[in-house]
Amino acid sequence: MIAGQTVRFHLAPGQRRSSLHTSHAFGLGQTYLLGFDIHRGATPLPARPVTIARLMRGTGTPGAPETEIAAIRLDARNGITAFGRQCIPAAQLTRWHSVELRVAMADDDTGYLELFCDRRPVWAQQKTRTTLPPPCRRAQGCTRPVPPPVRYDWQLGLIAAGPVRQPLGLDMRRIFYHRLFVIPNRVGTL
Repeated sequence: MIAGQTVRFHLAPGQRRSSLHTSHAFGLGQTYLLGFDIHRGATPLPARPVTIARLMRGTGTPGAPETEIAAIRLDARNGITAFGRQCIPAAQLTRWHSVELRVAMADDDTGYLELFCDRRPVWAQQKTRTTLPPPCRRAQGCTRPVPPPVRYDWQLGLIAAGPVRQPLGLDMRRIFYHRLFVIPNRVGTL
């Protein structure tokens, strides 16, 4: 549901997905900033983690599995997490917070992924292939040939691994993805 500038995602018991997604031909050698503001909905936070945002690599072949490059998850115990690190504690989700992912697309060791929560760097990996999930570096043996993807998908909302048992909800606003031509404040590796 869209209310003003806010998108409300909701899952009823038995449902698995309430989401938006955009497919884009992200180009190798290009850098993108993907992000959103998030606020806890009126329902309790999920006991088991649900995905609230993910960057997927698609093959374009019907029925072929997609590859998850980056995922941001939410649960009642840890709040918002990504890459095994806490981004925003669950208790703080009663107010709006920003989450941003910066990715330099590369199929060699020149790419990077950086996660920012409320403009604070939380996780970063540099000198890596971003066409596969991190960490993947050719210099460390990650040499599997990867055909060029047909598309990348930026998915947002509530994406559960299985049917949920209780109602879930959350609000997002300021949802965006932009190509960057100037890359300020590089993080390095965290």
